[in-house]
Amino acid sequence: MKKETVSQFNEVILTTSDFNALKGKYLTENLYRRWEEKFIDEDTGEFVPIERREIILYQGEELTDDNLQTIKFFMDSGELKEVSVSNLQRSARLVGGSATIWTAVVDDNDKKRTFYLYANSATVAQQIITDYVEQHYKGTFEIKSLKEQQYFTLVSLAKKNSDEEQNKFYQIEVEIMVNKESYPMRFLVKAPNAEEAKALSEAFYETYMRVADEDKELPPYTMTLLSAKTLNVEAVIDHQFCKEYIDKSKELL
Repeated sequence: MKKETVSQFNEVILTTSDFNALKGKYLTENLYRRWEEKFIDEDTGEFVPIERREIILYQGEELTDDNLQTIKFFMDSGELKEVSVSNLQRSARLVGGSATIWTAVVDDNDKKRTFYLYANSATVAQQIITDYVEQHYKGTFEIKSLKEQQYFTLVSLAKKNSDEEQNKFYQIEVEIMVNKESYPMRFLVKAPNAEEAKALSEAFYETYMRVADEDKELPPYTMTLLSAKTLNVEAVIDHQFCKEYIDKSKELL
């Protein structure tokens, strides 16, 4: 039998310890029993409480008579107080991925603007671009598209004493040769010309992307410019601003 799809606007969620209200409903989250253990701090000799938890039932499980008996056992032991349930069964859970570069195209009073930012999901990317545009522009706006960019690096370095009006956003593609092996990379960098864009990208690569093992020297490398083109970029949103959203999204998982 095909499962009916019901919108969240028809969902009823409640948190309760009433077994009559729980029966036949579905868990909105994984259900854990929690207890406290005490350990001796070797430095102070004092007992330190640590909360422990163990999963009992999984998100989306229907609360049958057997599952209700399990819940009752842990409620009676004090390891569980109440349960959050829904009339809709949701067994999948949205999670964020690794932080990558995203482009956001915004229609601001009939003018399309392209922004680059870091995010770990489309949801977080939307939150970041919304917050940024609300603070820096006036009137109404629409988010026309959000797209994750693969194999792309945003260069945060800039040429000292450069004329800001002469700078443009360059997308450059390079080939890096290390130990007779080559691999391509793409950079987005603000610079007055392609040569300076390549120099800034190489400085960024040298400073932030080359990591040596302890007691080992980094092998020599060469970086060859393959192509360069200017992009119509409104702004690159500050990495630290984006990081706050990324970190917060991980806390909510």
